[in-house]
Order: sequence, then structure tokens, then C-alpha cells
Amino acid sequence: MSTIIVAIILIVVIAVFCMLLVANERKKTRRRVNLLLIRFSQVAIKHNLFVSKQEIINDSIIGLDGKNRKLLVVYQKEADSYGEVIINLEEVKQITVESITAIMDAGHSKNARTDQFLEKIVLRFLFNSGKAAYDFPFFTYKDSIYQLQELQQKAKQWEASFKPLLNPAKLISNH
Repeated sequence: MSTIIVAIILIVVIAVFCMLLVANERKKTRRRVNLLLIRFSQVAIKHNLFVSKQEIINDSIIGLDGKNRKLLVVYQKEADSYGEVIINLEEVKQITVESITAIMDAGHSKNARTDQFLEKIVLRFLFNSGKAAYDFPFFTYKDSIYQLQELQQKAKQWEASFKPLLNPAKLISNH
């Protein structure tokens, strides 16, 4: 009888410990996201952007100012360090969703083979000026494979959101 009581107490202690760990991790995540949102708002205000659509993807926020035709990206580089990218959609020639693969080398033995794996899914911005393309990552190999389909769908939705904003002058002149 006493071993059953000890086992129950041990299970309860382990369960409480696990719940505390989960709660602590959620608190850290909430704090990280709140700091990222604050930084995003500060950058938007600083550049007079009116973000009408935004989304948090991993350690980044992507936002669209449809009125001014600009894209704002704020991402976390390190614990308290953030980067920002502003893209003027008037300078963008094309936006596509790209799946980027990498090759994994299995070693140097005779029977070693190389395998391809999905490294990331990005929203790629190609510029009129020939400036280097900008890739916004929606999925990386570090993310859970169970998120792949959802994040790929989000990338396609963002691609569809941007397409009407590309070169509206050309669209008007064609009518």
C-alpha cells in the first residue's frame, strides 16, 4: 500500500514539475513575441507606415502597408537585437514562393549517398534594378515538419496579397 502512495506522489510531483516547465516556456515565448511586436510598431511609426496586414512567422513579423505599397519585416537576430527590412513594392519586379533544397552528404565511404532535403520555403522578392533578391523565410529545416503545409500555405497567401500591388501603372496602361 505504501509503495502505491509513494508512486502516486512521485507521479504528481513529476506532473507538476512538467506543467511548471511548460508554463515557463510559454511565458518566455509570450515575452519574446511581445518585444518583437513592440519593435515592429516602433519601426512602422518611425517610417510612417500604416500596416494593414501583418503576421508573425517564427522570430519575424512581416507587415504590408498597402496604401504606400511597402513591406516591413522585423526579425530577431539575437536575444535583444532586431533587424529590419523595408521593401518598396514599386521596385519589385516579381514575387514568388520558392522551395530551396540542400544536399546532405552522408560521408566519404564507397556506399555513401547524397540526399536532398528541404532547407527552407521563402517568399522571394526580385527587384527591377537588379539588386540582390530578398528572401523572407516562412519555413526552415529547424521548424517542425508538421508546420510545413501551414507555413507554405501562408507564403502563398502573402504572394497573392502582393501580386496586385506590383506595378499598378502597367496594369492601368494595359486597359
